Amino acid sequence: MAAKSSKYTVCLLPQDGSAPKQFTLSKWMLWVVVFLMTANVGSGIYLGMDNHRLRLSKGDSAGLQTTISMQEKEIDRLRNQFAQSAERINKFNDTLASLHEFEKKIRLLANLEDAEDSTSFLAIGGSFPDELDPSMLTEAEPTNIVREMNTQVKELESISVATERSLDTLVGYLEDKKDVLACTPSIMPLKVKKDQHWYFSSRFGYRTSPFTGLKEFHKGLDLCASLGTPIMSTANGRVSFAGKKSGFGKVIVIDHGHGIVTRYAHLNAFQVKKGDMVKRGEKVGEVGNTGRSTGPHLHYEVHLNGVPMNPQRYILN
Repeated sequence: MAAKSSKYTVCLLPQDGSAPKQFTLSKWMLWVVVFLMTANVGSGIYLGMDNHRLRLSKGDSAGLQTTISMQEKEIDRLRNQFAQSAERINKFNDTLASLHEFEKKIRLLANLEDAEDSTSFLAIGGSFPDELDPSMLTEAEPTNIVREMNTQVKELESISVATERSLDTLVGYLEDKKDVLACTPSIMPLKVKKDQHWYFSSRFGYRTSPFTGLKEFHKGLDLCASLGTPIMSTANGRVSFAGKKSGFGKVIVIDHGHGIVTRYAHLNAFQVKKGDMVKRGEKVGEVGNTGRSTGPHLHYEVHLNGVPMNPQRYILN
């Protein structure tokens, strides 16, 4: 029996028609060639699959990055909206607070009870909410921000309703008291231009006298302004005095009725005489430096039933 051959002949047939090529390989060399070819094919398949997975991973990462970027932009947009809403809420809060103070002033001028004793929201223990903290908009959770804003809005709505009710009552009262209000001082006694400088040099109450250095009670307001600045009557009334008084120089006194009297001192000139009827806002004199005075200014007093009152409480504008 012939022994089995341990060698194999590999024949390669070129496509160009040239002579065939033959290679003789031993059995172990053939196995090496087959192994290398199999390994090469396997490596190619593995690398191809790995490359495919990498491409998919890159695609998922890009999509995720796009989603994150869009969410961050949306969060920034919402925070900006929160900030704008917070600013509007704070402005509304300030407006209501100012309106409440204005109401108190009008009640005082109309000789009504103090606003704290009225039907105003604040009269029953309410208070204006604190302003929203801008830092909260960048640190707090969105749900907490929305909850805080809703709380603020509800509180301000309650104050708004109560304030409207209180003002309606006040307006009704004022309609019945037009004549009294027309005779109640309510404006600045000086008519100054926008670019003209003026200031309070001395207010109502105890002060150190600029002449004696001793403590004294100042019955009015001293308003420093340029010489010749127009002085206006602060309410309707009748001039009861226009002349000179010791220490006050040239003085005008106006009787507004209902126990209300105003005095204007240290004037430079008069525009009215005793007995004249004047209207609120009508020019009655000019700022001067007459009498005991350290410079051009107006000394302005308001008296109610003979008692000096703080004139600043009677100035609305």
